[in-house]
Order: sequence, then structure tokens, then C-alpha cells
Amino acid sequence: MAIRRLVLVFLIFFLFFVKVENILAQVIINEFSALSSPDWVEIYNLGEEIVDLDGWKIRDDTLTNKIDLSGLICPASFRKFDFSNRLNNAGDEIRLVNNKEEEIDRVVYFSAQVPVHLVNQSTGRSPNGADFWQVFFLPNPQDEACFLPIPTPTVTISPTPSPAITPLPTPTPTALLTPTPTITISPTSSPQDYDNIFLNEIMPNPKEGSEWIELYNGNDFKVNLIDWLIDDLADGGSSPQRFSLIIEANSYGVIDLTRAIFNNTGDQVRLLNSQGVLKDDFLYSNTTIGQSWGRFDGSWCLQEPTPNRSNLICLSLLTTPTPVPTKTILSTTLSGSLASSRFGQNDVLGQVDYQGRLIDPDLKDYLLDTEEPLSLLAIKRSRRPRRNWLPDWLLFFWGGLSLGLGLIRMVKKKTDSSSTFSLKILKEGSRDFTNIGL
Repeated sequence: MAIRRLVLVFLIFFLFFVKVENILAQVIINEFSALSSPDWVEIYNLGEEIVDLDGWKIRDDTLTNKIDLSGLICPASFRKFDFSNRLNNAGDEIRLVNNKEEEIDRVVYFSAQVPVHLVNQSTGRSPNGADFWQVFFLPNPQDEACFLPIPTPTVTISPTPSPAITPLPTPTPTALLTPTPTITISPTSSPQDYDNIFLNEIMPNPKEGSEWIELYNGNDFKVNLIDWLIDDLADGGSSPQRFSLIIEANSYGVIDLTRAIFNNTGDQVRLLNSQGVLKDDFLYSNTTIGQSWGRFDGSWCLQEPTPNRSNLICLSLLTTPTPVPTKTILSTTLSGSLASSRFGQNDVLGQVDYQGRLIDPDLKDYLLDTEEPLSLLAIKRSRRPRRNWLPDWLLFFWGGLSLGLGLIRMVKKKTDSSSTFSLKILKEGSRDFTNIGL
């Protein structure tokens, strides 16, 4: 009976310390400042258990720029760690990694969700632990000490009779080590690979903000992409950027890049899994400011940006070299099932391909007159101006009439001149006969 009681007390004491050390609690990045001296990061424990931070790290998007954490963090408490001056002022990412190199939390700044702060200001969650981020003009990071409570069961062990302790060494190791809960958690740490993850839209030349990539999950289930990579041309100079993203089934997900890696004059976009295996890529030859490259039915074209939404339709170019009149193109484009199935009452009549060539030259002239951009412009059906020229037959009639009247005037003038000349001759002749005396 005494042996059982001693084993039970020892088991409670052992599990108490093991649970504190290896639990995957909800520890998150709560506030940071990239424009202080030094830079700092505050973390917050959302869970209900004490977490041992020995072996944990805070790093940016590289593997070398990091700081090692230590100590404990209590439930609903904060810890603050100085990061020297190694956080990029213009934007970067902050990653919280546990002692098994598993990413616990990641913050990409500065973006639409995580706003920019100025010198000696900070950006943090409001309220603590929430998903909403705001700028704090007077930061007040907290670093709260945390200590393990002294377990009371240790006092009851000492008066136990010594003869009862001797048979314990054989059953204790096998009974306590096998049910350790940390062994069942470790298989989930290895990132899972997925197929049917595609590049769907790319913004290489934004008007404002950072470059971004839209992915599409073509599977019928949710995927969790952990430590995947976005890169440009292989050995092209820019280092790949890691990201983690959850995408619902048959849905879209957008990645805001922390730094610019794509060339505006042409580049390659590559999607790699956590092991560096190529999953999808796209090669483009030019860009337009503020327009994205979008995929539709396997084709890519410049378009107006549509993040987290279906891309615009890319119309195929006509392949016939002979110029076709505008009216013929418009009537064939809008006739039959194509007009009823792919276009509405006021939808697209024509678009521009990636080289800037229009389907209809007359439509190109119209766009140039209106000073609108030449990529993926929607030409509305009732917006085309009409020319107010006179009919051709009326022009021909007016020209012929003018020519006829001119000829009549010339003939009449010539006839009048001849009559005047004849009268003059008769007058001179009569004078001569008078002088002769006839």
C-alpha cells in the first residue's frame, strides 16, 4: 500500500514538470518596434499553462538573423526581448520558433494588416492577442517574470519508510516514460506536401505597397502550406522568401512579399514547397505599373488586379493577317452563344494581349483618343463615338455640280469674248471704207 502511494505521488510530480516543458501553447507575437534603439519584440501567452522558452528563437525571414529566448512565460503574461537593430525599417517579417524548430507565429510588416509606425513608436495587437493591429504612439512593452510553483507533494515523500523505497527502481522507468504526450505531437511538425497548388495572379510592378502573389488551391480540401518558398529566376540574384499560408478548398490565398524580388522588364516566378521542389512557375516579358499578370483557362495576360477573386477573361487574338472591318468583328464577337454565355449587356467587346496589340485596329484608335491604358481595357457597347460625315453620294453630287457650273461659266465667258471681238472688227472695217470715200 505504501509503495502504491509513493508511485502515485512520484507520477503526479513528474507529469507536472513534463507538461510545463513541452506544451505547444498559444504563444504569439503581440507587439514590436523596428524603429527603436534597440529594436524589440513582445510575445504574449494566450494559453492556460506555463511555457518554458529555453531553446525558442525569434528570427526574421533569414536563418542567420535571430535571437535565442530563455526563461518562462506564465498564462496571460508578456515577455519582451531586444532584437538589437536588426529589424528592417522598411519592412520585414518576424518569426517565433519553438525548441523543435516549429514555427509558432509569423508577422509580416508593413502591410495592409500591419500598419507602419514611426521612430520610437510600435505596432501591436489591440486588444492583446487579437487579430487587429494598430500603431502605438507611446509604446509600453511588458516583461513579466514567471516562476514555477513549488510542488507540495514533495513534503509527503520524506517520511516514507526506507524499506519501501528499495523495490521501486524496476517499475518506475517503464511506467512513466511510455505515456509521455510529447511523442504523439512530434509527427505533425514535418510540413506536408500538396499537389494542385497553382500560381494564379502576380503583381510584379505595384503602384503602391509591396509585390504580392495569389495562389489557388485546386483541391477539395483545406491545405496548410508551411515554410513554402516564392523565388524569381533560379540563380537570378534575389534570395527566396519563405511563407506559411492556409487556403480553403478551391479558394485563393494572397502572399504579401516583404521585399521586392521581381524585375519590371521581365522575370520568372517560381513556387516551391518547403523542400525546394518546384510546384508551379510563370515567365513574363514585361510589366505595366498597377496591373497584374493573371491566369485564365491556362493563359496569362495583364489585367486589372483581382486579389482573392476570379481573374478577368483573357480573349484570344485573331490570327488572320488580313485586316477585318470593325463592324464585322463587333458583330461576330457579340453574336451567338459567345455573347450570351461569356458577356452581359454591358460587358467586354475586346481586350489587349501581353504585347499591347488590339483585336480591332479601329478600337485601338478609339482607345488612343481617349488616353486610356492599353491593357485589358473594357470597351463598353454603347460608348463608341459616331463620326458626323456627310453621305458619300451627297459629296459626289456636290462635286459634280460644282464642276458643271464651272465649265458653263468658262464656255459663256469665251462666247462673250468672241462676240465682242467680232463687233470690234466690223467697226474698224466701216471706218476704213469711210476714209476711202465709198
